[in-house]
Amino acid sequence: MKTLWKVYNLVLSLAVIFLLISNFTLRKEVKTTELRAKKIVLQEEDGKPVLVMGNSKFCPPPIMEGKVLEGFKRQCRGMIFYNSDGDEVGGMIWDNRYFHFSVDRFKENQILFLNYNEDEKGNYRAGLHLWHSPKLDIRKLRKRVFEIVSELKRKNPEVFKAIKSEEDLVLYLAKNYPDLAVGERLFVGIENGNPVISFKDREGQERIRLEITPEGQPRLAFFYQGRWREVKLPKK
Repeated sequence: MKTLWKVYNLVLSLAVIFLLISNFTLRKEVKTTELRAKKIVLQEEDGKPVLVMGNSKFCPPPIMEGKVLEGFKRQCRGMIFYNSDGDEVGGMIWDNRYFHFSVDRFKENQILFLNYNEDEKGNYRAGLHLWHSPKLDIRKLRKRVFEIVSELKRKNPEVFKAIKSEEDLVLYLAKNYPDLAVGERLFVGIENGNPVISFKDREGQERIRLEITPEGQPRLAFFYQGRWREVKLPKK
């Protein structure tokens, strides 16, 4: 009987110690002057990500409904934001001569972003971009685009070869498949030091441009009936 009583007391004591340690661990606040990490993940109680920060090696792939979107490859350093469904909804990435902060439309691509980009010759563009994104699940959109590109490569190789960049592909889709039109509609920013406001149509054609020229003169122009028409300002 004494042996059972001792075992009972031992088990009870260990249980109390375990609860105290667990409670201390859960409530413990860690204070530090410096934290070094290659990847940091902030997550909800159910394990879904809220925010992921990482270096160029640990940049997370695009995620929708908790699943990685296959075929999307990127290398970046920065942070990615997620909604309650576990979908990526924007982020902030950067590198040499490049900075990008974006907001995604629900279940789709980015629709609003701040961007700075500069080439090796010193030409740069920085400002606010507003994009149009069709109301189509990004996975279905990607599948449809792949089908179009494959068919174009097979049936019209000359046109396919002329598409040399993502921008070329966006313009081609906008002109030939309006329901898949994705692209910039409004830009407010600076191009090589000159302030600019630019409006584009669904096909990616710039229609209205308001700017201050390198000579310091205001300029307002409209693209109408196939050519640019500049508003003549009164002389002094």
